[in-house]
Amino acid sequence: MSPVRQPSVPGVDRDPTLGDIEDLLGAAVAQQLAERFAGRRLYLPKEPGRHHPLSVAIGEQSALELGRVLGGTHIDVPLSPGRRARIVALSKAGNGPLEIQRLVQCSRRLVFKVLEDAREASDDEPLLL
Repeated sequence: MSPVRQPSVPGVDRDPTLGDIEDLLGAAVAQQLAERFAGRRLYLPKEPGRHHPLSVAIGEQSALELGRVLGGTHIDVPLSPGRRARIVALSKAGNGPLEIQRLVQCSRRLVFKVLEDAREASDDEPLLL
């Protein structure tokens, strides 16, 4: 097992990144966080409880360490390209925003954002909004 590198703890002028979390807790924890909260802005509490969604997603000890080092900040968890493609494909298949939200497990706002971005980037057939 390789030692965990010192995190590049963010300064006052920026929120932490997924890379900071990987530096602090390792790639596996960063991947768990990305899978569970992809496409969302996530508040990192200073003392997440055992049942907090963050603790459930990455484990209580990892969540406590994250809170100790980066607590009180927010992280914009990136959306994987595959998830964006799935949102667009579901829309092209005739699914509405609420159905896409349910199937992809993301916010309705994110569905609209991805579809708007895809519509602007493409001259093909219009996407359902």
